[in-house]
Amino acid sequence: MQTTPRHPVEALWRDPAEGLVARIRSVLDERQLHPAQCVVLVPYAQLMAVARDVWAECGPQGFAPRFETSRNWARSAGGFVPTGHDIAFDMAQDLVTAQSLLAQSGFAAERQALAGRVVELAMQLAPLAAAELPEARAEWAQRAAGVADAGNGSEWFRTESALIRIAIVWASTSAYATDVLLTEAVRAQVRSVIVLDGFQSDPLTQTLCRLWGDSAVHLPLATTTGPTPSASWHVATDPEDEAERAAACVLRHLAEGRAPVALVATDRALTRRVGARLAAEGITPHDETGWKLSTTRAAAALMSALRASA
Repeated sequence: MQTTPRHPVEALWRDPAEGLVARIRSVLDERQLHPAQCVVLVPYAQLMAVARDVWAECGPQGFAPRFETSRNWARSAGGFVPTGHDIAFDMAQDLVTAQSLLAQSGFAAERQALAGRVVELAMQLAPLAAAELPEARAEWAQRAAGVADAGNGSEWFRTESALIRIAIVWASTSAYATDVLLTEAVRAQVRSVIVLDGFQSDPLTQTLCRLWGDSAVHLPLATTTGPTPSASWHVATDPEDEAERAAACVLRHLAEGRAPVALVATDRALTRRVGARLAAEGITPHDETGWKLSTTRAAAALMSALRASA
């Protein structure tokens, strides 16, 4: 017998009336869809394993829908290896490609200094270009270039505008791992796509929903029918007091059986203070704040040198 979960996170998935498992099952029943022919797109990769485990516990026996992110779905649908000037999403490799594009565009002398900026721009544009059908990317590039030229009258903006145009051309002519999801072959294998909407809309997901048409279903991660969780405000006198209060709140939630506890902080110093206080109480936090060293330009330059000498 399935009981009503007490914790809001458990209720999000397991509630027999408003939980995600119940809502997904309702969509399958209403549309008479076989679970094996459906893909449920989750907004975050961390939710794939959670969704599969909860479905195994609370869902019907037998076949289960596939819980995927767009990137993981593309990886299982067909392998992709970037070639030529494709954006590789590897800093060392993309820096070399950016330098080549800069040299072809008249920036040979400045290519090493400007390559990092071009890669940064291309990374920002890549999700937008990947959401376009391959045959429509040239038109997208024209629209994007018009926006890039809007401030071209400024002397200061001239170089930046040129770099933006290079990045636009690069993004629009690149192939992407998710291109396989835009093909007829994948649509023939998957009858319906159920999208669990996150906090931000994803351009590629929107394109997939347009391609699947009426066979695409949007479900919000959380409904608004349940009680709104209460929020508490704490006024801290200084950074030390703020860390003490944050650690105390975490310990209180853990003592009351609510785990895991998410601690969102944008201040690295605060994160270290809270972590030290939790460690003193025997709690080891999982710190996911900050960038990996391998994503910095210095590390990318080092990797380029190592690969060149290999």
